[in-house]
Amino acid sequence: MISGNRQQPTIPASARLPAFSLCICVLALAGCENGLIEKVDAIKSETVSPTISLSKDDTPLADGTSLDFNQISVGSYCDIEIVIKNIGKSALTIDTQGIRLTMASGTPDATFSLNKAPAASIATNESSSFKIRFQPSSEGAKAASLRIPTNDYANPSFDLDLKGAGWAVSLTTSAVTNISTTSATGGGNITDDGGVPVTARGICWSTSPNPTVEDNTQLDAGIGTGVFTDYMTGLTAGSLYYVRAYASNGISTGYGTQVSFSTIPATPVAPSVASIGYAAGSGKLAVSWPAVSGSSIFYDLYYNSTNSKPATPNGPTDLTTTSCTLTDLPNYSTQYVWVVAKNVTGSSAASPAGSGMVGIKVLSISLSKPSATFLPGSSESLAYAVSPETATDPGISWITSNATVATVVDSLVTGAGSGSATITARAADGQGAEDTFTATTIAFSTGATGPAGGKLFYDKGSYSDGWRYMEVSPAYITVGSGQFWAISPWTYTSIPGADGVVVGTGQANTDAIIAACGEGGYWARACREYGLGGYADWFLPSKDEVTEMRTRLSGTEFVHGYGVVSSSQYNYDRSWILRSSDSSWNQTWKGYIDSGYVAWPVRRF
Repeated sequence: MISGNRQQPTIPASARLPAFSLCICVLALAGCENGLIEKVDAIKSETVSPTISLSKDDTPLADGTSLDFNQISVGSYCDIEIVIKNIGKSALTIDTQGIRLTMASGTPDATFSLNKAPAASIATNESSSFKIRFQPSSEGAKAASLRIPTNDYANPSFDLDLKGAGWAVSLTTSAVTNISTTSATGGGNITDDGGVPVTARGICWSTSPNPTVEDNTQLDAGIGTGVFTDYMTGLTAGSLYYVRAYASNGISTGYGTQVSFSTIPATPVAPSVASIGYAAGSGKLAVSWPAVSGSSIFYDLYYNSTNSKPATPNGPTDLTTTSCTLTDLPNYSTQYVWVVAKNVTGSSAASPAGSGMVGIKVLSISLSKPSATFLPGSSESLAYAVSPETATDPGISWITSNATVATVVDSLVTGAGSGSATITARAADGQGAEDTFTATTIAFSTGATGPAGGKLFYDKGSYSDGWRYMEVSPAYITVGSGQFWAISPWTYTSIPGADGVVVGTGQANTDAIIAACGEGGYWARACREYGLGGYADWFLPSKDEVTEMRTRLSGTEFVHGYGVVSSSQYNYDRSWILRSSDSSWNQTWKGYIDSGYVAWPVRRF
């Protein structure tokens, strides 16, 4: 156990720091901290701060730039427009209430003023502008300073120095007259030379504000006081120009108030006029044209069914785009279209006429076949194609030459009585395109040639389920030695829907077999792909359909080789086969049928 007073450790003299050394360390740490703060502030300024940028006539202005308004006649004024852009990362705020415009000593109040204030808030990459006006009330040099407070972290205020001079010569700029596409008349008036004779006078102009004698200057307006006129030539059509009258007395040069004008736009070229295709094009024309050079150009359209321009615009007006759609026009009429360009000064001459037909005519109709045979009550839909596909009205009207032989409704031809009729498919647009089809209706007779070129063998007496008659191919088909009735995995599996035996079930049997087996070489698919007469509805007949075919058609032509294949499934691994040797029905393997068997495709209608 330790008792008694604790002693403080003794610090060697060599380890002791003088007081001034401690001060240096503290100051050094403070310096490091300030440097770190500056770096943090710099990063903050680059990443989150708004950034103010000023320009005049697209020329950047630095903080503290001096703006010279030149020498302005007393009683006149000069405006300079400044653009503020925010090139930073967040919204730029302008303290519009805190903007300070301070006149220099000896410069009267209101000599310089803000004729237009900037916006209070400017989003990133957006701009706002303001105008500074110099309006001297007396002669001599004038000056002022402008300070714009902002929330720009790096530049919380932007300063401009302003200067100009008042001039004793009383000079005004006249309004511009006689404006054309490339010329105009300007001038001015000097009412008082201020006691020093005027040795030169005229006007100066430019496409930039506040032109001076260093721009396009006319020097032939004489000397002395009074009204003078100058002529500007070689101007660009549709362009905005600024004009100031100037005068010189051999000592200095001054300017009057600026005026502006726009030359009349150039004449547009002939517009392109095009029909609009199906389905939106009825009664419409698409019109487009190259833009006319210049600023603030608008367009008016005129159209007519003859090549004579109307006195006033009857199409869209005051367009700022170079395309439009004319509507509510008569289809298949030719329309002539003119374009006029205009601005605040006036209108150009009308363009040459462009023309186009409203709507696109059907040029041709193609039916899928030229003719077909019908039985009373049997029907067939005709396929057709219209050219061009973009035709405004691609519809078809149908006409029969003899409704007692064949009728037609919406491309469905139906046989009526024996004979021939012409079915006409005519373009609904009424422009004359058409194609024809011959419908021949025959009475049912066993063994007669059917519509597809087969032999008629069955008439069930009336139409139901879309059919009444059946015909059989005039020739049998084979699918090769040892072919399948069904293919794997259906050779030892029942195919749903393929069990039909009676007349009228062969087509459903065939559809079911094809749906189950898909691609491959087997009897049902071979019959479906038979295609005689251009028909795609052939099928492998059912058991009773084969019997009807052989019973109703005389002779032995439907007996061949080992026998005839049917579409009727017997059970999970066998199908019905008609044996030729004794005309009896037997079952054979679905996975193999002797090469001596054949199939007779049939169709119903």
